[in-house]
Amino acid sequence: HIMDNLRNSTWVLCLASRAACSSPWVMQEMGAAVLGNKKLIPIVWDQAPEVLPGWMKQYQAVNLAGKAQQEAVDAFTRIAETITSEKQKGMLILGLIVAGLVMFGG
Repeated sequence: HIMDNLRNSTWVLCLASRAACSSPWVMQEMGAAVLGNKKLIPIVWDQAPEVLPGWMKQYQAVNLAGKAQQEAVDAFTRIAETITSEKQKGMLILGLIVAGLVMFGG
């Protein structure tokens, strides 16, 4: 199910704990996300972003280390808003393309 969900997703949030980063299964799943050109967001809380695996450092990590619960909730809310906004923009663009095809498509 995980690989099916990865194939059908645009965004992938990686809870990049020390345990996850040392798991071959998690690294395989994140490798699939990278190869699938997914928008990857590493989320760290029990290690510094600087110690993430080398290939993961190219992505902007959300650092929740030492953050209070409300700060974590706020960070996830901002991520959700960004994803929602991108989906809405995509639907608007698709709607404009379809309208253009209907009007000028002959």
